[in-house]
Amino acid sequence: MHKSEKLWLRAKAARRRVVTTPRQTMKWALRFVNDTQVDQLSERDWDHLQAEVAVFIGEYPEFQRGSCYVGIKSRAFYRATAEDPSPLLPSKQEVAHYQAEARSLFESFLHPPDGAPFPRTIWEKHIAVDLSLKYFGPNDKHSSFSLWIHDKEDLLKVNLLLLIGQFAPNVKACKDCDRYFLAKRTNQSYCSNRCATRVMQRRKRGRPLHKPGKRGRPFGSIQSRAKKMRKPGISPKRSSP
Repeated sequence: MHKSEKLWLRAKAARRRVVTTPRQTMKWALRFVNDTQVDQLSERDWDHLQAEVAVFIGEYPEFQRGSCYVGIKSRAFYRATAEDPSPLLPSKQEVAHYQAEARSLFESFLHPPDGAPFPRTIWEKHIAVDLSLKYFGPNDKHSSFSLWIHDKEDLLKVNLLLLIGQFAPNVKACKDCDRYFLAKRTNQSYCSNRCATRVMQRRKRGRPLHKPGKRGRPFGSIQSRAKKMRKPGISPKRSSP
């Protein structure tokens, strides 16, 4: 199989894992930020991640307004050089750098500086862009509007900010393990039942010992409570010898 065909198949499989739906894309971005250790990946996992990062940067997002397709892209993917004939695929150093930048954006969104005004600016930068509009012909009424960002790193940040903005009320950091997660409810504070149970157990162990109904209550509290519940004038039944 030709190298370009293998690359196309890898990108096709990565699209199914990354850009099928916006929620799936958000879950992929959270896994990329939270769990991915670039230096410890196997060769197979690295091939998958390399294609997934390229797909996320180069093909997400794409909107449709009527018969016009709107896409945000980077011309850097199409400028092959003698050292890099396939500029679509990032190196391990680039992926590690992208991961650090993505974590910084999540941190700026969820933990703003004290006294920051609202609405606050998460990221602001002057970047060079090109605009193009393509019309497919009189028989095909569709058109394509593209915004070309020169730098791939800037394109990654733009795509990630659009994704965070789409799920803004539900993008949170776990109060126990500090992992970023997509909450099912706006008042959800923990990423999993494990973290919620761990925090609840810590609170129980930290309560005073004299609290009734909790572990560590004084000896005899059950007997004293039973005496208070007895009705006056009625003696407890005793078993016959």
